[in-house]
Amino acid sequence: MDLTSLARSYARYRSFRLQHLDAERAQQQQLMRLLKTAKHTRFGHDHGFESIRSVTQYQRAVPLRSYEDFRRDYWHENFPHIAGATWPETIRQFAISGATASDQYKLIPCSSAIMRSHLRAIWELISQHLLARPESRVLGGSNLVLYGSRELREIAPGIVSCDLTGLGSEDVPRWLRHFRFLPRDVEMLVDWESKIDLLARQALGGNIRAVAGYPSWLLFFFDRLARAAGRPEARVAELLPNLELIVHGGVHHGPYRALFERIMEGSRAELRETYAASEAFLAVGDREFGAGMRLLLDNGIFYEFVPVAEIASLHPTRHWIADVQTGCEYAVILTTCAGLWSYVLGDTVRFVDLAPPRLVVSGRLGVWLNTFGEHLIQGQLEEAVAQAAGAIARGVTDYTSFGVVPAHPGLAGQHHFVIEFSPPVTDALQIARFASVLDQALCRLNGAYRGLRENDKVLAPPLISSAGAGTFHAWMKQRGRVGGQNKVARVLDDAALQASLLRLVAAN
Repeated sequence: MDLTSLARSYARYRSFRLQHLDAERAQQQQLMRLLKTAKHTRFGHDHGFESIRSVTQYQRAVPLRSYEDFRRDYWHENFPHIAGATWPETIRQFAISGATASDQYKLIPCSSAIMRSHLRAIWELISQHLLARPESRVLGGSNLVLYGSRELREIAPGIVSCDLTGLGSEDVPRWLRHFRFLPRDVEMLVDWESKIDLLARQALGGNIRAVAGYPSWLLFFFDRLARAAGRPEARVAELLPNLELIVHGGVHHGPYRALFERIMEGSRAELRETYAASEAFLAVGDREFGAGMRLLLDNGIFYEFVPVAEIASLHPTRHWIADVQTGCEYAVILTTCAGLWSYVLGDTVRFVDLAPPRLVVSGRLGVWLNTFGEHLIQGQLEEAVAQAAGAIARGVTDYTSFGVVPAHPGLAGQHHFVIEFSPPVTDALQIARFASVLDQALCRLNGAYRGLRENDKVLAPPLISSAGAGTFHAWMKQRGRVGGQNKVARVLDDAALQASLLRLVAAN
């Protein structure tokens, strides 16, 4: 069965709709519908939803809240029974969401409405691919998602939690499941590494048309695919000859780009970026790589954007799509059809276009390398690492960083970067070149860093530890953090975790 022609018709229809979509009006409509739906919830009564008629009134009535605020103020008493608290529907599913900068998990409510929103976003993704590649037959075979655990945990009678990808697979319409590559023996495996090995063996040479996942896990899968074929240096084109689409997201793609270009050499597959979180599916790439992702404005989500510098203030400036500007760093605030109201997502973005609104994800709130007052944000780290890797013609499988406080007064501090290169780098001159370009890039990107680096008085040049192949995977596995929803923190503040990682680096 090949439904690509049907999807192509929808893509043309969607293209027409997007050409005539008024961003401001679409967002106003989304907000008003959400308020109407939830006006009889406890949250709706507390915040006067009945009388709100504009975005400005909404922002005055509803303050910004974190996950912990919702859990404490509206969900805690009867959790996980939260129907009527912030959303009228009985919530029977919760997505397990892991914060990138800590080991804490959150349970995100997943209403039937938000699951439909996720599914519509996937159709948007397919549409954008077909508009760019009219000859594609992406639905002429199977798609493979490097999902997290599909183990449903019953947290109360009739209420379950799971990784979002696991929940989502249950909500896919039965007729669409035909396109999902998910052998039963693979599906039942709990161990992530064994699952990927078996998945690779069974997918080898198959009619796989699309693959999706975090960049690091995609690379891990492609490596296992090549090993299963007995050809470690084989390219994707040889292993999955029918592959047409590689969907990536979740982390900044820059450091991985050289690796993808190498393994995709000769493949007809295209890379397409997405911006999806457990809370909502926000944006899809609709142009070439690096041109930003188009914000999904008519999909059950209302967006606000707060300048990063103001996020901790009592009365931050709350922009929405009507008055955002390009080039500014914003914290993302979501109001969703699952009962999150002006919810601080934790991501930071920067708009690269306004007509239509397109953005790039620049980092995470609270993910700062700031041991000495340098205030390096995640986006600056990502960009600098990508530039330095390019200077030595290497890819980066993963990396993290942390500050090293001097042992004695008068000595300069230092930033320690642990980098897993691909291919591995052991040559001291190459490592020195990487460190030099990284340092120069950070000086260009951040004035505070540049000032601290003057004459090496406060801050010495960065220290680079080149990790052996598989080091980060082994470290994540050691911590029980292997799986499709787990990411390596770009700034590692925990001294014990730093020590455990460096022990592995030394051992490898």
